[in-house]
Amino acid sequence: MRTMRRQKNKMKKIILIFTMILAGVSLAFANDSVITEGSESVAVNYDEHDISIEDEKLDIYPHKDFYRVTVRYEYFNGGAEKKIRLGFPVKYASSAGKDEKNSMISNFKFSQVFNGEKINLKEEYDSVEKDKPYDLSGTYWFVREVTFRHGKNISEIEYEAPYSRGGWYHRFDYIINTAACWNNKIKSLEIKIHNDNEVLISSRGWRVGTYDCDNCSKNLKVSDNVFSFTFTNADPKKLNEVYFRLEPNSYSSDRSILFDDPASGWCYNMYKVYNDKDEIWLYTKEQIQLFINYFYAIRGYPFKNQKLREYFDGMGFDVLNEACRYTPDENFTEQKFNDVEKANIEFLRKLKNKL
Repeated sequence: MRTMRRQKNKMKKIILIFTMILAGVSLAFANDSVITEGSESVAVNYDEHDISIEDEKLDIYPHKDFYRVTVRYEYFNGGAEKKIRLGFPVKYASSAGKDEKNSMISNFKFSQVFNGEKINLKEEYDSVEKDKPYDLSGTYWFVREVTFRHGKNISEIEYEAPYSRGGWYHRFDYIINTAACWNNKIKSLEIKIHNDNEVLISSRGWRVGTYDCDNCSKNLKVSDNVFSFTFTNADPKKLNEVYFRLEPNSYSSDRSILFDDPASGWCYNMYKVYNDKDEIWLYTKEQIQLFINYFYAIRGYPFKNQKLREYFDGMGFDVLNEACRYTPDENFTEQKFNDVEKANIEFLRKLKNKL
């Protein structure tokens, strides 16, 4: 039964692609890109030689339960007016099986305005699943037809989606390499991550193009809670993707992991002296202040802020392999800090002021 269904799906794809060829419709599926995994076809056409991306502005807004992305492209078409079939790919992963994956996809929202006109979706395609009960992953494609006029063309895309889930982590992926189907490199590319206090982005699980947590790009600029990367003549194949992993919410009611996970995020009980901003560069001022407050909580600082007092109330700590719980001490003084705690607090305060 499953084999027959696959054969039917495959035949549908073949008929669809053959119909496109007969109709004379160009196939170009880029960041905005055609659709191939397993037995179902999804392939990117790299034969577009007239249209290039002059400017791409990518804004990523991570929230607690979902993310929002806006992308603005400025294209230049050096040839005649032409209709092109576009596919926008969104990666997904589910470690809890098909039901979770289907629920995730049902919450995808996508819209596009092209040269001032709202574009309707023609089809949506899901890449073939792995034959596993769990650990499903693939790419979901939003397909449209647009007409590129000669000269400049402006495309504005917005979409929302729940985070993928791989193992214990929630993660975000944005595909850059499919933009290689356009002519030349991306002349100007700006990527902005608008972090807020709803999420904690892992300092040990992120990647912006070829840059990762061991190689923070020198073109990074930070303004308030916005982290900006800029590239000129960017090669989509080399940049590949934007990826990051999330830690538990900083003020979440589920405090099972918090920031105390040496395998992933910032870990207060490692007693490490931080001396490099690249180690915790994606955190907001408020999150850095929360890290500082951990050291104060360990030593019993009586927080006046009700939110902080409730957050730390009864929380357990492992201080140099010695277990303790947050217990407010009205006689608290900073003399209680040891040398490592003082060094970390000083570094974190300086980093917060720089942000």
